[in-house]
This record gives sequence, structure tokens and C-alpha cells, in this order.
Amino acid sequence: MGNYDNRRSTKTVTIANGATVSSSIILGQASVVGIRTPAAFTSGDVSFQNCHNIADNSTEPATGEFFDVYKQDGTTLAGKITSAAQGKEYVIEGLAELSSLSRFRLKVAAQGAARTVTIILRELS
Repeated sequence: MGNYDNRRSTKTVTIANGATVSSSIILGQASVVGIRTPAAFTSGDVSFQNCHNIADNSTEPATGEFFDVYKQDGTTLAGKITSAAQGKEYVIEGLAELSSLSRFRLKVAAQGAARTVTIILRELS
């Protein structure tokens, strides 16, 4: 467990008021292992999107699309945030195995205010 802790880092994404997708982050040499929601977070499904166009590291890609991330069985990689899960850190089953994502964002229920979500990463190198 010590090796995992030594390679753990975090980045944040922002979900605008009324939005259903977050800003994106570039993963580099890391994989996503979990998320930490703020105490105020609109309950609902959370899923993940990826874009391989990372030409501009500072903004959303000018070209290219974000695509939903699927598991090997063809179902969307997703979890559910309930009122009991607000303000907590948790792992979505299957997320840690994804190491080929480039630019990552969350897809969520429309938020009633701007929210910042912490993305928990594990450095691969």
C-alpha cells in the first residue's frame, strides 16, 4: 500500500452551474483511481469521458470530441452519487484499470451551482 500512496496525486475539475460535464484534465502518466465530491453535489449518475486530442494543454480541445468510456462488456463505466455519498472519496469499479485515457472529464447530473470535484490519480511511472 505504501507504493500506491507514494504515487498518488490529485487534480480538480469544475462543473459549472447547470452543466452536465466538467472541465477536463490531462492525465499524462497517471490513471484515475477515484473521485472526491464536495459536500454539496447534486445526486445522480456519474460517468466518464475521454478525448485523445491534447494539442493544447491549457484549454478544451479545439477539434476532436469527447466520448463516453465503456467497459469491456460494452456497458458505460459509471457509478451513482447519492446524498449519502456527497462529500466523500470513493472508487468506481473498473476505473483504475483505465490507463489509456488522455484528456478526461466527468459527465454528471445537472448541478445546482458550480462544483469542484477532486480527481484522484495514481502515477504510472
